[in-house]
Amino acid sequence: LSPCRLRFCNLTDKCCPALAAVLSTRESYLRELDLGYNSISDSGVAALVEGLNDQNCRLKTLRLQGCEVNSQACKYLATTLTQSLKLLELDLSRNDIGDDGLQHLATGLRSHECQLETLKLSQCNIEQKGCHYLASALQDNSNHLTVLDLSINMVGDKGANELFTKFDISQLRKLEMYHCGLTESSCGNIGEALKSESSTLVELNLSNNSLKDRGFALICEGMYAWCSLEKLNVSRCGITGRGCIFLAKVLGSVSQLYSGWMQKTGWQAVELKEIDLSMNCLRDKGVKEISTGLENPYSHLKTLK
Repeated sequence: LSPCRLRFCNLTDKCCPALAAVLSTRESYLRELDLGYNSISDSGVAALVEGLNDQNCRLKTLRLQGCEVNSQACKYLATTLTQSLKLLELDLSRNDIGDDGLQHLATGLRSHECQLETLKLSQCNIEQKGCHYLASALQDNSNHLTVLDLSINMVGDKGANELFTKFDISQLRKLEMYHCGLTESSCGNIGEALKSESSTLVELNLSNNSLKDRGFALICEGMYAWCSLEKLNVSRCGITGRGCIFLAKVLGSVSQLYSGWMQKTGWQAVELKEIDLSMNCLRDKGVKEISTGLENPYSHLKTLK
């Protein structure tokens, strides 16, 4: 059995010892376990971890979204991150782990044994302090992480900028920071990451943050300089028609990759395929500005919201 999806199945902690036994069985081929939106508490996770830590366990993906997990469960999961070389994805979204939980989890994340590629912590009641723990852990061990979701956590500019300073977000493939209390103060570091020629970041969600035109200008500056970004969500970010001037410049540039040239010349490597500008006050003037960029015959853009 490769994937085992048990979302919304009215499960409780009582099922966890049986699942742990399966995970620790040499004959088990279970690679993906989704227990989302069940009543799995800390004691259930403790039982589950016994199977996860077994040398026979081959699980690559564990999803516990919307369970009843809190900070104590993160202590148990931290041991798994230090022992299980096979676990590549962990989803703890919509659990009240808070800053204390992330501090526990960070002990596992900083271990060089941890090879986690995807970490989802959306809506986990994480604030600036939790972001500090995460930043410190990723500073020690960030070679494998490609997807990071911190959406709906009020980490603010201080938390975000500490993360961006200690951890190179340009090495990610996808970064989700929807509704994180960010302003233009966070956009400078994001723009710098986008400028990196070695950047692998292709999806960026900054929606529902107060970036405004100044912040958006910094992001556009990063995209225009040199950028592999394909999907950008800046809906509900306080952008006006003035911000569209900066976007028009990005959309009007020509992709260096389109021509096959890899040396930096006057060409610009803009790979943007999808952008979401919903719920911003662009008005007619803003759309007029964007339209000049949309006339670019070499544009990769396929979706405009």
